[in-house]
Amino acid sequence: MPHPLSGARLITDGPYRRVRHPMYGGLVLAAIGWAALSASPPTCFLAILTFVFFDLKSRREEAWLSDQFPDYDRYREHTRRLIPSIY
Repeated sequence: MPHPLSGARLITDGPYRRVRHPMYGGLVLAAIGWAALSASPPTCFLAILTFVFFDLKSRREEAWLSDQFPDYDRYREHTRRLIPSIY
């Protein structure tokens, strides 16, 4: 659970312009793609578990980001969490 470093700055450009957690979102999309390709119930379950894990992890990290960066709440209002245009 990475805490924001002191002296860090909030980055809202590049991939962060479209989604707040691009790496987590990429892993979730890869898991969903693998589940769709394999069409096996255990793989679908793992994809759901991957989504739930990164959703909960990102929520905890966002609480720390809100504490450190006053503009984070405004950024969060117009940027999706994991998947651009969806979630």
